[in-house]
Amino acid sequence: METLVFAIIIFGLWVLELVIAEQPWKRKLQHTTANALFVTTALPIQIFMFVFLMAMASWVKANHWGLIQFIPGHRQIVVRYIALFFMMDFFEYIYHRCMHGMPTLWKFHLVHHSDRILDVSTTVREHPVETIVRNAFMILWVFICGTNFGVILIRQIVQSFADIFAHTNLQLPP
Repeated sequence: METLVFAIIIFGLWVLELVIAEQPWKRKLQHTTANALFVTTALPIQIFMFVFLMAMASWVKANHWGLIQFIPGHRQIVVRYIALFFMMDFFEYIYHRCMHGMPTLWKFHLVHHSDRILDVSTTVREHPVETIVRNAFMILWVFICGTNFGVILIRQIVQSFADIFAHTNLQLPP
């Protein structure tokens, strides 16, 4: 269901970009098709590594593991979810800085930044090695923080929406 919602949002924004940017539709379609091909490698990796992510989330929950255990009031669901959300967001920032700052990782992240036309399809433009690295870091962050499935789900939905909107070719009027 989540995938369907994201697909509808991406398609809606793609059409909106087409209308507002006045880009020829054939050129936009070719660009989108090229970027969409990245999904063919990313999706199988994402699905495969999701199993390990869920296993780690299950393990940390069962073993009361992670930094969350040191947060006062962590047994209260609101405290737990807010603290874990911000911890995961902070670690995601660290991951992204590593992708930009470490020459070896930058070579893979550069695939995303080498898109000559920034639009909503740029969201899915990712080298398969970066998909592996991103998911490995996510598993590590879950281990370090002690993140449960609920927080992972909420965090991924929020991040996905933010990523989609950040990569659109829409501008506010002056």
